[in-house]
Amino acid sequence: IQINDLSFLHADFQFRFRNTSSGKGNEDLWHLDMVRLINNQIPSTTFRDFGFQYPSQGILKRYTAMPIRQFLSNTNSHLRSTFTLSFYNHFDVGVGIGSAKLLSLMEINELNSGQQVLAPSQYLVSQLDFNIDPDTTKIVTVEKEFDITQSFNGFDALQFETTFSVAPVEDQNNPGLLDNNFIRQRTLIDDYYAYDDGTAEIGIQAEGSGTNIAVQYRTTVADTLTAIQIHFTRARNDVSDQLFNLKVWRGSLQSDPVFVGELLKPLYVDELADTLQGFTTYRLQQTFTEELLPVPIDADTDFFIGWEQVSNEFDDAIPVGFDITIDGVSPYNFFSTDETNWTPFPSATLNGAVMIRPVMGVNNAIYTSVSKPQTEKINLYPNPTAGELNIKWNNKENLSAQVDVFDIQGKMVHSQDWQSDNIQLGFLPAGIYLIHLSDADSNVLLREKLIIQPK
Repeated sequence: IQINDLSFLHADFQFRFRNTSSGKGNEDLWHLDMVRLINNQIPSTTFRDFGFQYPSQGILKRYTAMPIRQFLSNTNSHLRSTFTLSFYNHFDVGVGIGSAKLLSLMEINELNSGQQVLAPSQYLVSQLDFNIDPDTTKIVTVEKEFDITQSFNGFDALQFETTFSVAPVEDQNNPGLLDNNFIRQRTLIDDYYAYDDGTAEIGIQAEGSGTNIAVQYRTTVADTLTAIQIHFTRARNDVSDQLFNLKVWRGSLQSDPVFVGELLKPLYVDELADTLQGFTTYRLQQTFTEELLPVPIDADTDFFIGWEQVSNEFDDAIPVGFDITIDGVSPYNFFSTDETNWTPFPSATLNGAVMIRPVMGVNNAIYTSVSKPQTEKINLYPNPTAGELNIKWNNKENLSAQVDVFDIQGKMVHSQDWQSDNIQLGFLPAGIYLIHLSDADSNVLLREKLIIQPK
Protein backbone atom coordinates (compact mmCIF):
# COMPACT_ATOMS: atom_id res chain seq x y z
CA ILE A 1 0.00 0.00 0.00
CA GLN A 2 1.61 3.22 -1.11
CA ILE A 3 1.41 6.28 1.11
CA ASN A 4 2.39 9.04 -1.33
CA ASP A 5 -0.01 11.89 -0.61
CA LEU A 6 1.75 14.80 1.07
CA SER A 7 -1.25 15.27 3.38
CA PHE A 8 -0.26 12.00 5.14
CA LEU A 9 3.40 12.90 5.66
CA HIS A 10 3.36 14.30 9.18
CA ALA A 11 4.19 13.13 12.71
CA ASP A 12 0.55 12.39 13.62
CA PHE A 13 -0.03 9.95 10.77
CA GLN A 14 -2.29 7.03 11.78
CA PHE A 15 -3.93 4.11 10.01
CA ARG A 16 -6.63 1.59 10.78
CA PHE A 17 -7.44 -1.91 9.53
CA ARG A 18 -11.03 -3.09 9.16
CA ASN A 19 -12.28 -6.64 8.73
CA THR A 20 -15.70 -7.43 7.25
CA SER A 21 -17.18 -10.68 8.50
CA SER A 22 -18.25 -13.36 6.06
CA GLY A 23 -20.94 -14.50 8.51
CA LYS A 24 -19.25 -17.87 9.02
CA GLY A 25 -18.43 -17.34 12.69
CA ASN A 26 -15.07 -18.62 13.91
CA GLU A 27 -13.59 -18.74 10.40
CA ASP A 28 -13.22 -14.94 10.48
CA LEU A 29 -10.75 -14.79 13.39
CA TRP A 30 -7.41 -13.22 12.58
CA HIS A 31 -4.51 -11.50 14.32
CA LEU A 32 -2.48 -8.57 12.96
CA ASP A 33 1.09 -9.58 13.75
CA MET A 34 3.46 -7.04 12.16
CA VAL A 35 3.21 -3.79 10.23
CA ARG A 36 6.27 -2.46 8.34
CA LEU A 37 6.44 1.11 7.04
CA ILE A 38 9.47 1.59 4.76
CA ASN A 39 10.69 4.69 2.96
CA ASN A 40 11.26 4.72 -0.81
CA GLN A 41 10.20 1.14 -1.53
CA ILE A 42 8.41 0.01 -4.67
CA PRO A 43 5.16 -1.79 -3.73
CA SER A 44 5.53 -5.57 -3.93
CA THR A 45 3.98 -8.69 -2.43
CA THR A 46 7.50 -10.00 -1.70
CA PHE A 47 10.45 -8.51 0.19
CA ARG A 48 13.75 -9.72 1.56
CA ASP A 49 12.49 -11.39 4.71
CA PHE A 50 12.50 -14.94 6.05
CA GLY A 51 10.93 -15.61 9.42
CA PHE A 52 8.70 -17.64 11.71
CA GLN A 53 4.98 -17.62 11.02
CA TYR A 54 3.49 -19.14 14.20
CA PRO A 55 4.59 -19.76 17.82
CA SER A 56 6.08 -23.11 18.72
CA GLN A 57 5.41 -25.28 21.76
CA GLY A 58 6.98 -24.97 25.19
CA ILE A 59 9.07 -27.66 26.84
CA LEU A 60 6.17 -29.67 28.32
CA LYS A 61 4.76 -32.69 26.53
CA ARG A 62 1.14 -32.40 27.71
CA TYR A 63 0.62 -29.03 29.39
CA THR A 64 1.56 -25.40 28.83
CA ALA A 65 2.12 -24.94 32.60
CA MET A 66 2.20 -27.22 35.61
CA PRO A 67 2.83 -27.07 39.39
CA ILE A 68 6.47 -27.14 40.44
CA ARG A 69 5.87 -30.04 42.87
CA GLN A 70 4.54 -32.15 40.02
CA PHE A 71 7.24 -31.04 37.58
CA LEU A 72 10.18 -31.81 39.86
CA SER A 73 8.90 -35.35 40.33
CA ASN A 74 10.33 -37.39 37.44
CA THR A 75 11.04 -34.16 35.55
CA ASN A 76 12.30 -35.62 32.29
CA SER A 77 9.11 -37.64 31.80
CA HIS A 78 7.19 -34.36 31.34
CA LEU A 79 9.48 -33.00 28.61
CA ARG A 80 8.59 -32.69 24.95
CA SER A 81 11.00 -34.05 22.33
CA THR A 82 9.15 -32.91 19.18
CA PHE A 83 8.63 -29.26 18.23
CA THR A 84 6.70 -27.89 15.26
CA LEU A 85 8.00 -24.80 13.44
CA SER A 86 6.35 -22.85 10.65
CA PHE A 87 8.61 -20.77 8.37
CA TYR A 88 7.53 -18.20 5.79
CA ASN A 89 9.59 -16.99 2.85
CA HIS A 90 8.77 -13.43 1.74
CA PHE A 91 11.56 -13.41 -0.86
CA ASP A 92 10.82 -13.45 -4.58
CA VAL A 93 13.17 -16.45 -4.92
CA GLY A 94 13.50 -19.73 -3.07
CA VAL A 95 15.50 -19.69 0.16
CA GLY A 96 17.29 -22.64 1.72
CA ILE A 97 17.99 -23.58 5.31
CA GLY A 98 21.07 -25.61 6.04
CA SER A 99 24.77 -25.62 6.74
CA ALA A 100 25.58 -23.65 3.60
CA LYS A 101 22.68 -21.21 3.80
CA LEU A 102 20.57 -19.99 6.74
CA LEU A 103 21.89 -21.14 10.11
CA SER A 104 19.17 -22.46 12.46
CA LEU A 105 19.56 -22.61 16.24
CA MET A 106 17.65 -23.79 19.32
CA GLU A 107 18.38 -23.12 23.00
CA ILE A 108 16.58 -23.42 26.36
CA ASN A 109 17.25 -21.31 29.47
CA GLU A 110 15.68 -21.22 32.93
CA LEU A 111 15.23 -17.53 33.69
CA ASN A 112 14.74 -17.51 37.49
CA SER A 113 17.97 -19.37 38.22
CA GLY A 114 19.89 -18.22 35.15
CA GLN A 115 20.80 -21.81 34.27
CA GLN A 116 21.14 -23.00 30.70
CA VAL A 117 19.26 -26.23 29.99
CA LEU A 118 20.14 -26.59 26.30
CA ALA A 119 23.07 -24.73 24.77
CA PRO A 120 22.51 -23.25 21.28
CA SER A 121 22.46 -26.29 19.01
CA GLN A 122 23.05 -25.72 15.31
CA TYR A 123 20.93 -27.00 12.45
CA LEU A 124 17.87 -27.76 14.53
CA VAL A 125 15.93 -28.84 11.44
CA SER A 126 16.32 -32.44 10.39
CA GLN A 127 16.63 -31.54 6.69
CA LEU A 128 19.91 -29.64 6.62
CA ASP A 129 19.44 -28.26 3.14
CA PHE A 130 15.80 -27.83 2.17
CA ASN A 131 14.38 -24.94 0.15
CA ILE A 132 11.24 -22.88 0.66
CA ASP A 133 9.64 -21.45 -2.46
CA PRO A 134 8.89 -17.72 -2.66
CA ASP A 135 5.80 -16.45 -0.81
CA THR A 136 5.36 -19.91 0.74
CA THR A 137 4.97 -21.54 4.17
CA LYS A 138 6.89 -24.64 5.22
CA ILE A 139 6.10 -26.57 8.41
CA VAL A 140 9.06 -28.41 9.92
CA THR A 141 9.12 -31.00 12.73
CA VAL A 142 12.17 -30.70 14.98
CA GLU A 143 13.24 -33.77 16.92
CA LYS A 144 15.28 -32.58 19.89
CA GLU A 145 15.61 -34.69 23.04
CA PHE A 146 17.11 -33.07 26.13
CA ASP A 147 17.31 -33.72 29.86
CA ILE A 148 16.97 -31.35 32.79
CA THR A 149 19.67 -32.31 35.26
CA GLN A 150 20.00 -29.03 37.16
CA SER A 151 18.84 -28.68 40.75
CA PHE A 152 16.15 -26.08 41.38
CA ASN A 153 15.81 -26.52 45.14
CA GLY A 154 14.63 -23.39 46.89
CA PHE A 155 12.65 -22.02 43.93
CA ASP A 156 8.88 -21.60 44.21
CA ALA A 157 8.48 -21.08 40.46
CA LEU A 158 10.50 -21.60 37.29
CA GLN A 159 10.38 -20.07 33.81
CA PHE A 160 11.82 -22.03 30.90
CA GLU A 161 12.39 -19.99 27.76
CA THR A 162 12.82 -21.86 24.48
CA THR A 163 14.32 -19.86 21.60
CA PHE A 164 14.36 -20.84 17.93
CA SER A 165 16.22 -18.65 15.44
CA VAL A 166 17.40 -18.52 11.85
CA ALA A 167 20.04 -16.14 10.52
CA PRO A 168 18.28 -13.81 8.08
CA VAL A 169 19.80 -12.38 4.94
CA GLU A 170 20.77 -8.85 5.92
CA ASP A 171 19.75 -6.00 3.66
CA GLN A 172 20.62 -2.38 4.34
CA ASN A 173 17.49 -1.26 2.48
CA ASN A 174 15.20 -3.39 4.67
CA PRO A 175 15.88 -2.52 8.32
CA GLY A 176 14.13 -4.50 11.03
CA LEU A 177 14.39 -7.95 9.49
CA LEU A 178 16.69 -9.13 12.28
CA ASP A 179 13.76 -8.68 14.69
CA ASN A 180 11.74 -11.26 12.75
CA ASN A 181 14.19 -14.16 12.74
CA PHE A 182 13.38 -15.76 16.09
CA ILE A 183 10.52 -16.90 18.30
CA ARG A 184 10.53 -17.41 22.05
CA GLN A 185 8.16 -19.54 24.06
CA ARG A 186 8.03 -19.46 27.87
CA THR A 187 6.80 -22.34 30.02
CA LEU A 188 5.78 -21.41 33.55
CA ILE A 189 6.25 -23.93 36.35
CA ASP A 190 4.34 -22.54 39.33
CA ASP A 191 1.27 -23.77 41.26
CA TYR A 192 -1.29 -24.60 38.53
CA TYR A 193 -1.86 -26.78 35.47
CA ALA A 194 -2.80 -25.26 32.10
CA TYR A 195 -3.43 -26.48 28.57
CA ASP A 196 -3.93 -22.96 27.16
CA ASP A 197 -1.52 -20.13 26.33
CA GLY A 198 -3.48 -17.49 28.26
CA THR A 199 -5.29 -15.99 25.26
CA ALA A 200 -8.84 -16.89 24.22
CA GLU A 201 -9.75 -16.94 20.54
CA ILE A 202 -13.38 -17.94 21.11
CA GLY A 203 -15.72 -18.87 23.96
CA ILE A 204 -17.17 -22.29 24.76
CA GLN A 205 -20.56 -22.70 26.48
CA ALA A 206 -22.38 -25.38 28.47
CA GLU A 207 -25.70 -24.60 26.80
CA GLY A 208 -28.86 -25.11 28.82
CA SER A 209 -29.47 -25.81 32.49
CA GLY A 210 -27.83 -29.06 33.66
CA THR A 211 -25.15 -29.19 30.94
CA ASN A 212 -21.63 -29.87 32.26
CA ILE A 213 -18.15 -29.32 30.80
CA ALA A 214 -15.12 -30.98 32.43
CA VAL A 215 -11.36 -31.01 31.74
CA GLN A 216 -9.03 -33.85 32.74
CA TYR A 217 -5.68 -33.48 34.56
CA ARG A 218 -3.32 -35.97 36.22
CA THR A 219 -0.99 -35.91 39.21
CA THR A 220 2.49 -37.39 39.35
CA VAL A 221 2.79 -37.19 43.13
CA ALA A 222 0.11 -36.73 45.80
CA ASP A 223 -1.12 -33.15 45.98
CA THR A 224 -4.05 -30.96 47.04
CA LEU A 225 -6.44 -29.03 44.81
CA THR A 226 -7.33 -25.75 46.52
CA ALA A 227 -8.74 -23.42 43.84
CA ILE A 228 -9.91 -23.24 40.23
CA GLN A 229 -9.21 -20.43 37.79
CA ILE A 230 -11.59 -19.66 34.91
CA HIS A 231 -11.32 -17.19 32.06
CA PHE A 232 -14.71 -15.65 31.32
CA THR A 233 -14.49 -14.17 27.85
CA ARG A 234 -16.52 -11.22 26.58
CA ALA A 235 -17.98 -13.32 23.78
CA ARG A 236 -21.58 -12.13 23.84
CA ASN A 237 -23.77 -10.37 26.38
CA ASP A 238 -22.85 -9.64 29.97
CA VAL A 239 -23.58 -12.90 31.84
CA SER A 240 -22.40 -11.82 35.30
CA ASP A 241 -25.93 -12.37 36.69
CA GLN A 242 -26.10 -16.00 35.54
CA LEU A 243 -25.34 -18.92 37.83
CA PHE A 244 -23.09 -21.95 37.56
CA ASN A 245 -21.93 -24.79 39.80
CA LEU A 246 -18.19 -25.40 40.05
CA LYS A 247 -17.31 -29.11 40.22
CA VAL A 248 -14.40 -31.48 40.90
CA TRP A 249 -14.33 -35.21 40.11
CA ARG A 250 -11.60 -37.56 41.29
CA GLY A 251 -10.65 -40.73 39.40
CA SER A 252 -13.53 -40.82 36.93
CA LEU A 253 -16.37 -38.70 35.61
CA GLN A 254 -18.68 -41.64 36.29
CA SER A 255 -18.26 -41.06 40.03
CA ASP A 256 -20.03 -38.36 42.03
CA PRO A 257 -18.26 -34.98 42.29
CA VAL A 258 -16.05 -34.70 45.37
CA PHE A 259 -16.66 -30.96 45.45
CA VAL A 260 -19.52 -28.74 44.27
CA GLY A 261 -19.39 -24.95 44.60
CA GLU A 262 -23.06 -24.05 44.31
CA LEU A 263 -24.77 -21.13 42.60
CA LEU A 264 -21.68 -19.09 41.75
CA LYS A 265 -21.61 -16.09 39.44
CA PRO A 266 -19.06 -15.24 36.73
CA LEU A 267 -16.77 -12.30 37.37
CA TYR A 268 -15.08 -10.50 34.48
CA VAL A 269 -11.49 -9.67 35.39
CA ASP A 270 -11.57 -6.49 33.30
CA GLU A 271 -13.82 -5.04 36.02
CA LEU A 272 -10.75 -5.12 38.29
CA ALA A 273 -7.80 -4.64 35.92
CA ASP A 274 -7.01 -3.35 32.44
CA THR A 275 -7.00 -6.72 30.69
CA LEU A 276 -9.29 -8.96 28.67
CA GLN A 277 -7.18 -12.09 29.23
CA GLY A 278 -7.21 -12.56 33.01
CA PHE A 279 -8.52 -15.45 35.09
CA THR A 280 -11.03 -15.40 37.94
CA THR A 281 -10.00 -17.53 40.91
CA TYR A 282 -12.55 -19.50 42.97
CA ARG A 283 -11.31 -21.15 46.15
CA LEU A 284 -12.80 -24.54 46.94
CA GLN A 285 -15.05 -23.53 49.80
CA GLN A 286 -18.53 -24.09 51.13
CA THR A 287 -20.78 -21.61 49.35
CA PHE A 288 -22.51 -20.13 52.40
CA THR A 289 -20.14 -20.66 55.34
CA GLU A 290 -16.99 -20.08 53.21
CA GLU A 291 -15.34 -23.02 54.96
CA LEU A 292 -12.33 -24.07 52.85
CA LEU A 293 -12.76 -27.53 51.32
CA PRO A 294 -9.47 -28.50 49.62
CA VAL A 295 -9.52 -31.78 47.70
CA PRO A 296 -6.61 -34.22 48.27
CA ILE A 297 -5.54 -36.19 45.20
CA ASP A 298 -3.33 -39.28 45.30
CA ALA A 299 -0.25 -39.79 43.12
CA ASP A 300 -0.80 -40.96 39.53
CA THR A 301 -4.50 -40.07 39.70
CA ASP A 302 -6.75 -38.48 37.11
CA PHE A 303 -8.98 -35.65 38.27
CA PHE A 304 -11.44 -33.40 36.47
CA ILE A 305 -12.54 -29.82 37.01
CA GLY A 306 -15.48 -28.16 35.32
CA TRP A 307 -18.75 -26.32 35.62
CA GLU A 308 -22.47 -26.87 35.27
CA GLN A 309 -24.71 -24.24 33.69
CA VAL A 310 -27.49 -23.52 36.20
CA SER A 311 -29.38 -20.68 34.53
CA ASN A 312 -31.56 -22.09 31.75
CA GLU A 313 -29.74 -20.29 28.92
CA PHE A 314 -28.74 -21.56 25.49
CA ASP A 315 -27.61 -18.84 23.09
CA ASP A 316 -26.44 -16.69 26.01
CA ALA A 317 -25.06 -19.39 28.31
CA ILE A 318 -21.88 -18.51 30.23
CA PRO A 319 -18.94 -18.42 27.78
CA VAL A 320 -15.54 -19.64 28.98
CA GLY A 321 -12.37 -18.94 27.01
CA PHE A 322 -11.28 -21.51 24.42
CA ASP A 323 -7.74 -21.45 23.00
CA ILE A 324 -7.88 -22.83 19.44
CA THR A 325 -4.11 -22.48 18.89
CA ILE A 326 -3.37 -25.51 21.10
CA ASP A 327 -3.47 -28.84 19.30
CA GLY A 328 -3.95 -32.35 20.64
CA VAL A 329 -5.87 -31.67 23.89
CA SER A 330 -9.39 -32.53 22.71
CA PRO A 331 -9.22 -35.99 24.38
CA TYR A 332 -9.03 -34.22 27.76
CA ASN A 333 -12.22 -32.15 27.22
CA PHE A 334 -15.66 -33.65 27.99
CA PHE A 335 -19.28 -32.53 28.06
CA SER A 336 -22.55 -34.02 29.33
CA THR A 337 -26.17 -32.95 29.38
CA ASP A 338 -27.10 -35.29 32.24
CA GLU A 339 -23.80 -35.83 34.14
CA THR A 340 -24.02 -39.53 33.31
CA ASN A 341 -23.22 -39.84 29.61
CA TRP A 342 -19.94 -38.02 29.04
CA THR A 343 -18.60 -37.38 25.54
CA PRO A 344 -15.12 -36.11 24.51
CA PHE A 345 -15.02 -32.95 22.43
CA PRO A 346 -14.97 -33.72 18.69
CA SER A 347 -11.40 -32.99 17.58
CA ALA A 348 -12.50 -32.01 14.07
CA THR A 349 -14.69 -29.10 15.22
CA LEU A 350 -13.62 -28.35 18.81
CA ASN A 351 -9.86 -28.80 18.85
CA GLY A 352 -8.40 -26.56 21.51
CA ALA A 353 -7.96 -25.90 25.22
CA VAL A 354 -10.75 -24.94 27.64
CA MET A 355 -9.38 -22.09 29.75
CA ILE A 356 -10.02 -23.56 33.20
CA ARG A 357 -7.03 -24.27 35.46
CA PRO A 358 -6.59 -26.20 38.75
CA VAL A 359 -4.48 -24.49 41.44
CA MET A 360 -2.55 -27.01 43.52
CA GLY A 361 -0.92 -27.02 46.93
CA VAL A 362 -1.75 -23.44 47.92
CA ASN A 363 -3.47 -23.02 51.27
CA ASN A 364 -4.21 -19.32 50.81
CA ALA A 365 -5.33 -19.13 47.19
CA ILE A 366 -6.53 -15.59 46.45
CA TYR A 367 -10.25 -15.45 45.79
CA THR A 368 -11.24 -12.98 43.08
CA SER A 369 -14.13 -10.83 44.22
CA VAL A 370 -15.55 -7.38 43.75
CA SER A 371 -18.36 -5.56 45.50
CA LYS A 372 -20.92 -3.99 43.18
CA PRO A 373 -22.75 -0.95 44.57
CA GLN A 374 -26.48 -1.34 45.03
CA THR A 375 -28.60 1.62 44.13
CA GLU A 376 -31.63 0.13 45.83
CA LYS A 377 -31.25 -2.00 48.95
CA ILE A 378 -33.52 -5.07 49.05
CA ASN A 379 -33.40 -7.30 52.12
CA LEU A 380 -34.14 -11.03 52.04
CA TYR A 381 -34.69 -12.66 55.47
CA PRO A 382 -34.50 -15.00 57.27
CA ASN A 383 -31.93 -16.96 55.29
CA PRO A 384 -31.73 -19.89 56.01
CA THR A 385 -35.45 -20.30 56.58
CA ALA A 386 -37.89 -23.08 57.44
CA GLY A 387 -40.23 -21.81 54.73
CA GLU A 388 -41.40 -18.30 55.66
CA LEU A 389 -39.57 -15.60 53.75
CA ASN A 390 -39.64 -11.80 53.86
CA ILE A 391 -38.54 -9.55 51.02
CA LYS A 392 -38.24 -6.00 52.24
CA TRP A 393 -37.83 -3.02 49.92
CA ASN A 394 -38.73 0.46 51.07
CA ASN A 395 -39.23 1.81 47.53
CA LYS A 396 -41.71 -0.76 46.25
CA GLU A 397 -44.68 1.59 46.06
CA ASN A 398 -46.77 1.10 42.92
CA LEU A 399 -44.37 -1.64 41.84
CA SER A 400 -45.60 -4.57 39.78
CA ALA A 401 -43.08 -7.34 40.38
CA GLN A 402 -42.75 -11.11 40.15
CA VAL A 403 -40.97 -13.59 42.38
CA ASP A 404 -39.55 -16.75 40.76
CA VAL A 405 -37.88 -19.58 42.69
CA PHE A 406 -35.42 -21.98 41.01
CA ASP A 407 -33.82 -25.16 42.34
CA ILE A 408 -30.09 -25.83 42.04
CA GLN A 409 -30.56 -27.41 38.59
CA GLY A 410 -32.14 -24.19 37.32
CA LYS A 411 -35.71 -25.54 37.21
CA MET A 412 -38.44 -23.08 38.21
CA VAL A 413 -40.30 -24.57 41.21
CA HIS A 414 -42.48 -21.61 42.18
CA SER A 415 -43.64 -18.28 40.74
CA GLN A 416 -45.97 -15.61 42.10
CA ASP A 417 -46.73 -11.90 41.94
CA TRP A 418 -45.09 -9.83 44.64
CA GLN A 419 -48.12 -8.52 46.48
CA SER A 420 -46.76 -8.50 50.02
CA ASP A 421 -43.42 -8.68 51.79
CA ASN A 422 -44.19 -12.16 53.16
CA ILE A 423 -43.81 -15.25 50.96
CA GLN A 424 -44.59 -18.81 52.06
CA LEU A 425 -42.25 -21.49 50.67
CA GLY A 426 -42.73 -24.18 53.30
CA PHE A 427 -44.09 -26.60 50.69
CA LEU A 428 -40.65 -26.85 49.05
CA PRO A 429 -38.21 -29.61 50.10
CA ALA A 430 -35.17 -28.59 52.13
CA GLY A 431 -32.29 -27.52 49.93
CA ILE A 432 -30.63 -24.65 48.10
CA TYR A 433 -32.67 -22.37 45.85
CA LEU A 434 -32.39 -19.17 43.87
CA ILE A 435 -34.80 -16.25 44.42
CA HIS A 436 -35.32 -14.09 41.33
CA LEU A 437 -37.25 -10.79 41.66
CA SER A 438 -38.06 -8.84 38.47
CA ASP A 439 -40.27 -5.89 37.58
CA ALA A 440 -42.92 -5.63 34.86
CA ASP A 441 -40.24 -4.81 32.26
CA SER A 442 -38.26 -7.97 33.19
CA ASN A 443 -35.51 -5.91 34.83
CA VAL A 444 -33.77 -7.98 37.51
CA LEU A 445 -34.19 -6.37 40.92
CA LEU A 446 -32.85 -9.19 43.09
CA ARG A 447 -31.10 -12.52 42.51
CA GLU A 448 -30.08 -14.27 45.71
CA LYS A 449 -29.37 -17.77 47.06
CA LEU A 450 -31.80 -19.16 49.60
CA ILE A 451 -31.45 -22.13 51.94
CA ILE A 452 -34.64 -23.89 53.09
CA GLN A 453 -33.94 -25.94 56.21
CA PRO A 454 -35.69 -29.17 57.22
CA LYS A 455 -38.74 -28.55 59.41
